[in-house]
Amino acid sequence: MRRERLRLTDMLEAADAVAAFVSGIGAAEFPANDLVHSAVVYKLVIIGEAAAHISPETREKAPGVP
Repeated sequence: MRRERLRLTDMLEAADAVAAFVSGIGAAEFPANDLVHSAVVYKLVIIGEAAAHISPETREKAPGVP
């Protein structure tokens, strides 16, 4: 469970980082800003990798979260 808690923490921290990266950037500017775009993609990969290792038991506790 400790490992899973760390994965969930990684996911939350990555999501917070994405929010900070895109703060103040318009939708039209985002694709043109390679640095921000790359940083967001990297954090989404972290979220996806961590999510892939979340147990079915934990997933059942939050059925509304895809």
